[in-house]
Amino acid sequence: MCRVRTHVLVFDAALSTTPDDSTNYADTLAFFKEHSDFKIDPLPLIWVRFDNKGLVPDAMRGPRRVYETCLFGSRGDRKIFKVVQNACYKPTDKSEDHPTAKPYDMLREFFPMFVDGNTKMLDPTCGSGTALRAAKSLSATYVLGIENDPNFVKGATRKFEDWVLASGNGADAGHPHHNQTFDPANPPKFTG
Repeated sequence: MCRVRTHVLVFDAALSTTPDDSTNYADTLAFFKEHSDFKIDPLPLIWVRFDNKGLVPDAMRGPRRVYETCLFGSRGDRKIFKVVQNACYKPTDKSEDHPTAKPYDMLREFFPMFVDGNTKMLDPTCGSGTALRAAKSLSATYVLGIENDPNFVKGATRKFEDWVLASGNGADAGHPHHNQTFDPANPPKFTG
């Protein structure tokens, strides 16, 4: 079995919306420890929404949660490419067609830790495809997004294609093996 040295990011809004965040972190860390060989850093990356947007789990009992957390880990002895801050202050991106879209600018703050010209990235819950565009903008050689909702698949594909045309990034974006977002119920047919 091939063991690729790789990084993993786990964005989980639930980690930052319940009264006892430490319980959720402990459950997530325990899951990765039991079910994978990823070593997850117990200190999360934090996105602070400075535009005061965020979840209000219980308006009668607590404040608006204006941050989201992201656990970061790796398999093997994978080093990061660049040191970045563990907190990022960016507004919510309402231009995306997805309720939990992560802002492109926020992802570009964190991704330099592990995205370079040799990166092949899989986003198994790509939603609006923002992570695919951010990784490609940092010279990832290959990005692949998987999304279950056909409406998000169409939107993510359109946004990626528009972004490629506008930015001039991803010269091989039309290649059948590169830079795709697809619906698992209707996967693409790859040809030689």
